[in-house]
Amino acid sequence: MRCFVIVASIGVTCLSGAALAQTSAINVPGTLIEYDGWGLIPIFDGSEVHSFLALRDEDEIVGQNISAIWFQRQADDSWEGLAWNDGDHAAALKYVAMDLGLPEGWDENLVVEYDAFSATPISPKPYAYGLYADDPLTPAVAASSDPAAAAGALEGIGYAASSLGVVSGGGSSGGIGQTGCEYQLASTDLLDALANGEETELAQTDSFTEGVEQVISCCFPYRRTIPGPWSDWTCGPWAVVAGPGAAHLCRSNCDYERTVTRTRFLIRVIRWPNCSISLCTIWQTESGIETGSSTIDLSPYDCVLPPGLGCPGTPDTDNGSCGEPSNVTRTSTGC
Repeated sequence: MRCFVIVASIGVTCLSGAALAQTSAINVPGTLIEYDGWGLIPIFDGSEVHSFLALRDEDEIVGQNISAIWFQRQADDSWEGLAWNDGDHAAALKYVAMDLGLPEGWDENLVVEYDAFSATPISPKPYAYGLYADDPLTPAVAASSDPAAAAGALEGIGYAASSLGVVSGGGSSGGIGQTGCEYQLASTDLLDALANGEETELAQTDSFTEGVEQVISCCFPYRRTIPGPWSDWTCGPWAVVAGPGAAHLCRSNCDYERTVTRTRFLIRVIRWPNCSISLCTIWQTESGIETGSSTIDLSPYDCVLPPGLGCPGTPDTDNGSCGEPSNVTRTSTGC
């Protein structure tokens, strides 16, 4: 069971299950940290943060803006970035999953909803000073007194740029004239802080917020959503949707459908601009359709459907447990 301290006045909250298990391998608990129009997904290697995949809010993307960045922690604790500007978050997720060799179903616990399984991966490009490393403007941005601000200005006019976690060849960079909180939030100090927060909470030594503030000397607003494990699929009753069909080779077929659902809860921690913290719970339900079929063997003498013949109550394919549904939709209630 994994427990985490939200704030002292709220107490300790615990989640259990495979979704939040600590292992010695690369794993993705599914947590989402939202800050300044970005959603960052932490990826762990055992008890340490291996990387963050940052996805830009789709309604915040302008023109050719960089839309996704994979920040990878290096052996010296610096960060290197790979970026995309195609706006295809599912393709970025698929690339990361394939690069890390994540198993099928790894994305089920994600808070974000993208069909990474069926996406076609797109290769990213190195990210430096808020632009692609090979962009002709990168040297000018790097030489400016405030690279983060320069990259942000380009981002605002729809250029392939971003001011998030300005990274240069694995080193932390930021405006030469920046100090304090402004500098920290515009540089890879933000990544260091978020990683420390995640690791601190996983170790159960303190809360995520306290871990963040051990690195960044100011409070900043964010939302952090932690998913609980999904329940098992629950099956509804079978319904005949077609059949008995016309006889073919002395057989008649029946087609069935039933609704299959599962649920989970998520805890959302909200840090407000005044540094206060609130907590709320989200309940999610996924619903899909499972299909089945039955075959009715007819008399070999005439191969004719007897009058009034109906389909069996359950399909031949029913093995007593719920199958994997198709056309799955997700609904959420709560905060």
